[in-house]
Amino acid sequence: MFWIFPVCFGFRYSNFEIFVFIIGHQTIRARLFDLISQNKFPQTSIFYGLEGIGKQRVAFEMAAAMLCEKSEPCWTCASCQRLQADTHPDFFLIEPSAPKSASSSAKASQKARSSWTIKIEQVRDLSVRLMHHPLMGQHQIVMINEAEKMTSTTANSLLKILEEPRPSQVFILVTSRLSGI
Repeated sequence: MFWIFPVCFGFRYSNFEIFVFIIGHQTIRARLFDLISQNKFPQTSIFYGLEGIGKQRVAFEMAAAMLCEKSEPCWTCASCQRLQADTHPDFFLIEPSAPKSASSSAKASQKARSSWTIKIEQVRDLSVRLMHHPLMGQHQIVMINEAEKMTSTTANSLLKILEEPRPSQVFILVTSRLSGI
């Protein structure tokens, strides 16, 4: 199953306890809440929308809900605390990285960051790490930020992983440009 979630502007009220830190996005939050509570979340999802509106936060909260020992991000259980500390063994975050030739000053520059890409080495490393079963819970979550910055070789390598995922694996792609994936 494959879902695309458009993340767009919303109202400033919250009635879904599972995503209390997310302002707006009522329709998306309601759909995610239903999918998670029914344990029917798709193995591959794309969160897209304008830059800066909360796609990454919504995707991260959803991943936290799936990894939490209480089935909602409580931020107090061992799983949530490891996720916050960036040490959860079942959560894999892939983001664009600087070219090997980039200087340290270029890494700080926003203009230089626009040329960063998701490299094939990152996906190959992910493939090796996904060979193992989940260590802390029922799922392994892979979140790919700025998915449009994958090179074609990287995208093809990721496609091979996406073609036959284990039932415990969930992939979340986050992008500002749906046409770039």
